[in-house]
Amino acid sequence: MSLNKVAKEMTREEFLNSKYVKEVDEEGDITYKCIEDYIFSIDDCCSNCNGCWENAIKDIKFKGEDNMKFDWEGFKNNDFVVLCDTEEKAKDFLKQCDKRALSWCGGESAENYIYYKGCDTCYSYNFNNHEHLQYSSKSFYLDNGCKVVEWGTENKIDYDREYNIMEIMEFPEETIFNTEGYDFKVTNGELRLKDNTGVWILEHLRKGIITSKFKLAKKDKKVSFKEAIQSYGNHIYCIWEDCNGLKKRTYYFIKNKYVQIEGDFIHSMCPEQILNGEWYIKQN
Repeated sequence: MSLNKVAKEMTREEFLNSKYVKEVDEEGDITYKCIEDYIFSIDDCCSNCNGCWENAIKDIKFKGEDNMKFDWEGFKNNDFVVLCDTEEKAKDFLKQCDKRALSWCGGESAENYIYYKGCDTCYSYNFNNHEHLQYSSKSFYLDNGCKVVEWGTENKIDYDREYNIMEIMEFPEETIFNTEGYDFKVTNGELRLKDNTGVWILEHLRKGIITSKFKLAKKDKKVSFKEAIQSYGNHIYCIWEDCNGLKKRTYYFIKNKYVQIEGDFIHSMCPEQILNGEWYIKQN
């Protein structure tokens, strides 16, 4: 069962009364399905499976409930452009644009999508005061000082939100979450915990884990050199190879565009870093 998919198709009440949660026999007696059938293996489950289900889904948004909202007003005001890194995302985003009467030049429907594989296709609205959809490469918009938001990632994943055990199952495997100072991830359908030695060990679910709240562990954002150097107020770093072929990681702090860059001056910034290095913005 994909809980997120089911949640889009039925209300919370409908779900709690559905075949996923309970069975009703010919005599009208109700039997609740044990939640452990859906979340790996549990050492011992409480007898009140109905209560377990209600607790497990209390933070999930069902049909008719408000979901995390994309800033459409900001998009229409050209506050940012939207990157679609797959053709499927482009179709989905432009379908949403069409629902909001956002069209191409001349009034052509947004669903007549335009997408170029491998070109980091981005979409804008009201760019240069033209009140219609436009598209170009990510590098073009960055060169014009635009903020880029990735469709299906930044607008749908909330790093400040707390997820329950049912929700983290819906994320791609190997996505890392954190709770109570420990990292967790799902590998081959099994929940694993990162121990103090850095080894991922099998976690046999305990009641404390079932009721825990997890937050997504932030990954450092890989960016171009230009985006990194313009990331004012952030710590950045570069992974690069020196003249001996050794991998180096050099850190910098970009306070603003008028102040000298602060960094690890054992290896000052060199052309190899700028031209061929991998640049990252460090996430808190």
